[in-house]
Amino acid sequence: MVGQAAVQRDARAKVDAYWAAFHERGEQGAKAVRQRLGLSREGLERCAYRHLEDAGHLKHHASKALAMHMADEVWNGVQRHLFADSSGNRHGRPRTGRWHDFTRIPGRARGRPLLTEPPNDGTEQPQMSRAQRATTLERPAPERRAVRSSPSGELRIKS
Repeated sequence: MVGQAAVQRDARAKVDAYWAAFHERGEQGAKAVRQRLGLSREGLERCAYRHLEDAGHLKHHASKALAMHMADEVWNGVQRHLFADSSGNRHGRPRTGRWHDFTRIPGRARGRPLLTEPPNDGTEQPQMSRAQRATTLERPAPERRAVRSSPSGELRIKS
């Protein structure tokens, strides 16, 4: 998707500018330089929104919430690079990730049917509620198979 790669490229450019501003960080402080560059979670979210608005073809497929989540994911990598962990180590410069990794979102359910129905405008028969449908739908019988239960060879049905 264009959005995440664009946000990742922008974050990398901002990180490069942050490290290049050595004298400015010394005079004004690191926080002021990060604010000026928009190197924060909110700054990356605004950057993602801007990319989403500029890419007309994405407006129909991606929401601002998705752009916000992408920006948060990019910020996590930037944060690991900018701020050292408890042992004093930093991660490498953020870079544009692979498309394969982006399309595999852990925990995201895909292809599930919608649980809501369109509103009834009065011309159709009243629709059943989900609870009514669940009790009236026939469920397939469990598969039964014959298994040997003892060495003597007697068969019994197991479900």
